[in-house]
Amino acid sequence: MKRKLLLSIWVLAMLFPLNWLRRQSLLLRRFFDAAFSAEWVHVLMHMLLYAVLVMLLVRTFHLPHSIRTALILIGTILLIGIVQEAFQLIVKSRPWNCWDSFDLLVDLVGGAIGYGLSQFINSRRCNT
Repeated sequence: MKRKLLLSIWVLAMLFPLNWLRRQSLLLRRFFDAAFSAEWVHVLMHMLLYAVLVMLLVRTFHLPHSIRTALILIGTILLIGIVQEAFQLIVKSRPWNCWDSFDLLVDLVGGAIGYGLSQFINSRRCNT
């Protein structure tokens, strides 16, 4: 139950349009601009969000490491990534562009890293 709650909170936090929150306060705007203005930070944050998401999915649902699981996770990453980008586009009032596609690619890379880490952690548990 705790894992499902944590997973739900993680997904909701991922989908929350932070740019909207940034617009609500000068203090928050200054913080977000200082913390996230560099593109490498933006990329790292996307990778981290999706790596943790995949690790939580694997742990919560005890997913076996298989091609089927990988395909399910890819579909889940794409679904959540597209919804996340759509919310951001609504807040920004602009159409989809190549940078949004780049974000999805980064999300997939982050998910692959999370899948690899979860497999590594699982193998270490089995060997001890």
